[in-house]
Amino acid sequence: MFSAVAIRSRAPARTRASSCTPRRVYLRRRRNGSRSGHSTRRFDVARWFPSTFRMREGYDAVRHLTDSDGRPTPRCMAEESSSRRIVERGRYYEDFNVGDVYRHHWGRTLTDGEAQLFATATMSAVPLYFNKLHAQALGHPTPPVHPLLVMNVVFGMTVEDLSEQAIAHLGYWSMRFPAWVYPGDTLISSSEVLDKRESGSKPDRGIVHVRTTGKNQRGEEVCVYERKILVKKRSSHGGR
Repeated sequence: MFSAVAIRSRAPARTRASSCTPRRVYLRRRRNGSRSGHSTRRFDVARWFPSTFRMREGYDAVRHLTDSDGRPTPRCMAEESSSRRIVERGRYYEDFNVGDVYRHHWGRTLTDGEAQLFATATMSAVPLYFNKLHAQALGHPTPPVHPLLVMNVVFGMTVEDLSEQAIAHLGYWSMRFPAWVYPGDTLISSSEVLDKRESGSKPDRGIVHVRTTGKNQRGEEVCVYERKILVKKRSSHGGR
């Protein structure tokens, strides 16, 4: 059985490359039969259980920034802090160009449960969206997904590319739903930059005009709309 854990390296402190070096972890296993009653055999956990010792890639660089007594060292903390680089998410006004097309990633499969929940939560009393017999009487194989849920899903996929640096949404235009969406359909979306201009009243921001198109797995358009976004300027907000 394993009876004790030693958390200090056996190597002398002067031989270590740095006080930031991860400490080795050893287990001692008691073994009966020796003249002294018990003897111990040392096991290097890092050698025999590497996946446990290094929990994930980068373990040595992030974990165990400690001195020989197990306390975080100011030098190691300073080195870690100085090596970090803050990465801004989202695009600033200067990053948009008229004619650019963004194909937003992931895609999203809609389910019957969330379609029913959306219709109920928004008090959409039209039976088309939650009554199968009523939907079939109108020519649908099953209750379709509410168009506003479709719009919100298509819109949500655009946020990372278009509006993570947005200050406000100024409006939506020309919204249409060319085809029905049913539970089980998978939506993807893309956006084209139609126009951009600087704000007339506040020079630290600009307005970007885009058209977003959502399609199903067959490439059919299911949601199309335009919107204008008030976006920060990198030069005025210290962006990188």
